[in-house]
Amino acid sequence: MKTNYAVSARRHWSDAEYLLGAPQTPDLLRSPNADQLYGFAAECALKAALLGTHPVVQRADGSIDPKELRIHINVFWPQYHVRIAGRRARHLVVAWRGRENPFADWTTDLRYAANEDLPKGDAVGMHRRAAKACLGVLERVAG
Repeated sequence: MKTNYAVSARRHWSDAEYLLGAPQTPDLLRSPNADQLYGFAAECALKAALLGTHPVVQRADGSIDPKELRIHINVFWPQYHVRIAGRRARHLVVAWRGRENPFADWTTDLRYAANEDLPKGDAVGMHRRAAKACLGVLERVAG
């Protein structure tokens, strides 16, 4: 299987948007699955941008080396910003207010959570806005 972060980012975003707009009931929540996909969309978008502009080793299957970059957005977000710091990479900066990691509370473990343990408040909205900003970086790089 060949990895394609750019295509994956757009697919995850599209699917998340579809799920977020789908009918929901207390027993059938779709927004948590949309939230997972927003995290994957952001992760893939930033990895695609990094591959397109920085000296990062890409393995034969298309995934990123070094191994420490094969992580999810909650951990990758700050590492991405460290990798682009100090370079002429203004087009790689995610337009996000503040320096906090908007995905710090996002985890793939939530796919196993009971409904009452899912994120409350505007977590999905914040992850959606952050993922959209990450896709903006990808579009500037692909430009």
